[in-house]
Amino acid sequence: MFHTRRTLLLGLAASALSACGFQPRGELVLPTAMRKVSLHGSQPSGLSQALTQLLQSNGAEIVTSTPPPADTLMIRVSNIHIQRREALIDRQANVRQIELLLRAQLDASHADGRLIIEHESFEAVRSTSYNPLSLLAQGEEDQRLQRELDEQLAQTILARLRSRLAAP
Repeated sequence: MFHTRRTLLLGLAASALSACGFQPRGELVLPTAMRKVSLHGSQPSGLSQALTQLLQSNGAEIVTSTPPPADTLMIRVSNIHIQRREALIDRQANVRQIELLLRAQLDASHADGRLIIEHESFEAVRSTSYNPLSLLAQGEEDQRLQRELDEQLAQTILARLRSRLAAP
């Protein structure tokens, strides 16, 4: 009797979760228009790499042929800029916290030229404590923050593309 109830409750829970659109974290359902993607940028960057990796891990094929097939989504990431700024300064004028701000611009269209997104700006911010006595560790921390920023902005861009492609 207990086993039957438990099975029934688990089945109901699974049905409720699937009905509300729940998906395990990290797994995205890409729109059909995102199955083939041609990714371009004004310069090679960690953001471009993070976006490529995110697309591939969710089932997109990265197209490098010229001209691309007609069913390819064209993505251009440009004006990638990282800014480092002092976020917290103590009473002795020592920097105690820094922020890294990553900005980029996105253009996306279908291979036939129909626009999806035009010149839209995106940004991501991360902050960390700063210790001038530990420069080696600070360099490693900056690299870690940069990777996190790249991944965060790639996820934001992918979410924006998915929402635009899902809209009628």
